[in-house]
Amino acid sequence: MPSLTPTTGSAVAPAGGPGRPPAAVGKYRVIQRLGAGGMGVVYLCAQPGLDRQVAVKVVALGSAGAMERLARFEREARAAAQLAHPNIVPIHDAGADGDHAFLVMEYVAGPSLDRLIGSKSLTVEFALRLTYQIAQALQAAHDRGIIHRDVKPSNILIDPAGRPRLADFGLAKSLDGGAALSTTGDLVGTPRYMSPEQVLYAPDQVDARTDVYSLGAVLYEMLVGRAPVDGPHPMAVLRRVTDEQPTPLRELCPDLPAEVIALCERAMAKDRDARFGSAGQFAEAIQNYLLGRLLGRSPADLLAPLPAVVGPVPRPSRRPIVLAGVGAAALVIGLVVYRLGVPAVDHSTGPPVESVAPSGPVEPAGGPAPASVLADVRVQLQSLPRMSDGRVARERTRLVLDDLTAYLKAHPDDVEALVLRAQAYRRGGECLAAVSDLNAILQRTPTDRAATAERLLATYQVYVLYLGNIDDPALRPEAVRQVREDVARLAAGTPAEKYLATLVDALAAHRYAAGVAAVESGARGPVPLQTMPDVAMVEADVLFHAAEEAFGAESAAADDESRVPVRRRREDLARRAVQSLRRGLDADPNHVGLLFLKANSLQMRAVWDTEGDDRPALFRRQKPAFETALDRLRHVTLRTGCDTPLARAVLLSNFGRRDPALDQLKDALSARPTVPFVHTFNAWVRLHEPTDGVLAPEEAELILKDLEPAFETPPDDFQPYLVRAILLARSGRWEAARRDLRDCRRRFARESLPGAGSTHPFETWYSRAVGPTPAFLDATLDVLWDTPVEVRARTAEELLKRLEDAEGLKGEGVSEADAKGLKGSCLIRLARIAAERDDKAGALRRVRAALELRLPDLTPEQVRADDLLKAWNEDPEFKAMYAAFEKKSDG
Repeated sequence: MPSLTPTTGSAVAPAGGPGRPPAAVGKYRVIQRLGAGGMGVVYLCAQPGLDRQVAVKVVALGSAGAMERLARFEREARAAAQLAHPNIVPIHDAGADGDHAFLVMEYVAGPSLDRLIGSKSLTVEFALRLTYQIAQALQAAHDRGIIHRDVKPSNILIDPAGRPRLADFGLAKSLDGGAALSTTGDLVGTPRYMSPEQVLYAPDQVDARTDVYSLGAVLYEMLVGRAPVDGPHPMAVLRRVTDEQPTPLRELCPDLPAEVIALCERAMAKDRDARFGSAGQFAEAIQNYLLGRLLGRSPADLLAPLPAVVGPVPRPSRRPIVLAGVGAAALVIGLVVYRLGVPAVDHSTGPPVESVAPSGPVEPAGGPAPASVLADVRVQLQSLPRMSDGRVARERTRLVLDDLTAYLKAHPDDVEALVLRAQAYRRGGECLAAVSDLNAILQRTPTDRAATAERLLATYQVYVLYLGNIDDPALRPEAVRQVREDVARLAAGTPAEKYLATLVDALAAHRYAAGVAAVESGARGPVPLQTMPDVAMVEADVLFHAAEEAFGAESAAADDESRVPVRRRREDLARRAVQSLRRGLDADPNHVGLLFLKANSLQMRAVWDTEGDDRPALFRRQKPAFETALDRLRHVTLRTGCDTPLARAVLLSNFGRRDPALDQLKDALSARPTVPFVHTFNAWVRLHEPTDGVLAPEEAELILKDLEPAFETPPDDFQPYLVRAILLARSGRWEAARRDLRDCRRRFARESLPGAGSTHPFETWYSRAVGPTPAFLDATLDVLWDTPVEVRARTAEELLKRLEDAEGLKGEGVSEADAKGLKGSCLIRLARIAAERDDKAGALRRVRAALELRLPDLTPEQVRADDLLKAWNEDPEFKAMYAAFEKKSDG
């Protein structure tokens, strides 16, 4: 096993500057970034001297929890390096480079199994063959005393020869009593594929049968296209793993052979003793079934283990084909026998053999006729809006996608098929997948307006609708960049296309008044029924945002006389938004964007109706309706990419549901591809709702570490800088926070910064980052509103120290009057901090020093009204002090 002892220097961290992939990892030259996960980042690299490409997995060590990360990394290296099997991705090398450790693995260029789930190419026969080979690989690992503990579709790669390869022994555990991966009581594994004993955290019960369960769950998902256990968040999934049985395979796929159902159900038995005793037994049972089914022989005649696979597993056909007759039977037998490495037996005179795969229509050799497939898809998509059952609509969408994906394998350049698949993806909530298809079209034919309009809607839904409705306006990213090209293209389109582009552009730039003006202008014109839900979605979004702005103006109004007209305007905008929402849902009750808006409007209206009632009580009353809306959204979406978990995270965060929101963000971060902004949003939620109610510096450091991927490439928005600066300030590193804010101001135009032109505290913080240090520290204290008292005290003491340095103030250009005002404010802050610590003497001393400055806006009466200091209003010493200063003032 190669050593992980660090080498001199670090080629990983500094190369290319912050946010860029390194030039090299150790001696391996980086070609590109392949992906990231909980353990680190994976790069495609060139290995010098051998002229081959390898996958290099890198994890940073110089952070909190570094020793645990290194230990996990070492275990992965040692476990995987012991294994040599044709169905296991081997480890070539391991090492440490500066502050980073790395593993060098074979680069498998093919897709992972999760990319194939749900495709009709996954026939029953193919699923069983794949399960058989992975079971053999697991048995090889178990024979060496190693349990994988994270068998799932994304850890099974299909190499270019069609052979499944088991990867990522990052959660491996030694069977000989060696240390388990987690010694902290953490759950280890991926919830949907975890065995009950993993969920219950019973280390003494985790053995080879744990991997058998997970492989059974993978087989289940291959057979029916969905995981055996699912739920709205990971904790719900974990509960269902232990407490509920998965939906019986017979209900989901009545045509499955009884023997296949029995194989899968035995592998997934909740009782360990009822499962196969080993992965080898599981493989043997599959072997017996396949040979008995195809050769007509009894399993009793085939007890000997099969040899290792020789030759590649054939790529599955686009759709299962029934082979009948003597010739077909001989062909199937010959193919299976050759691929399983069994000596061929001549059964050409035997009876016809039934295919293992479920029967389907026989198609011409060249695939289905293009016109018939696309015509059928168009009919299916047009009928979907009329369905009221979200689950049924989702399954129909999935089938449409299967048909289109299979068709596009034979006709990859069919533009209409790509547009239809993009529409189906967006209907299922997978907008980023839709954008990928539409990009392919528009690269070839930039003038295709149908593809342009569809891409605009798909991009809008993720970057404008979801992220543009984050509760705090300071965190909403500028999305004009994502939609600008398509808006410009549609400016020369039909009136309906121009109208749609105008509204999306206004929403992306946060110019809600301009969007309302477009709605009220009547420029929309007649809208075809099939586009009505999309138009209603964008209109409702504009009107809700305009109502939100009106609510802000209403709250800031000086008196009732000026407040009443603003309230009427807000109520009118909200009423029209709800009307648009209802009109769209009448046309399509399963429209993902409209369902998102419906759930979000409950939170918005709860905020607007707080007059005379407390917000938590209103939220409690809205909770059943919100849960129903959220559940409806879950039922209609495919939930394979990061889109849906991101949408649900926004909704849950807006509704004050921190933990479920973070669960959804974890799901979003684990999906591929992911939106870079998810890292920022995840940090924001954790920052504003810390675990114990107060953000400790240690927790801020952990969040900072998890925020690093947001800077892997230079961010396109200011929000990552803002969040990082807040975290740095709250961990006591205000100098680093100031550097971040200055860098941000250099990168972005002032008008794109938070609250530009307003009195938003973040705008003040940004503006003071480039000014004198005392002014910046004063603004920093406003940002540290819920940090531990020690952090605020340290910052305030630093500010006071600088305010007492006359030469330093002169050098920074701080006038005497400004310094005096800042000092009074700082002294009152320190008095408040003393009050939090119940330090009466300290509070008395700081208040007296502040009042001695004789500032016009700092009087005894104002101090008495302070929430923290008023507790001592009747204290004799405080009363005497206030009386003395009031007497001096009167004199």
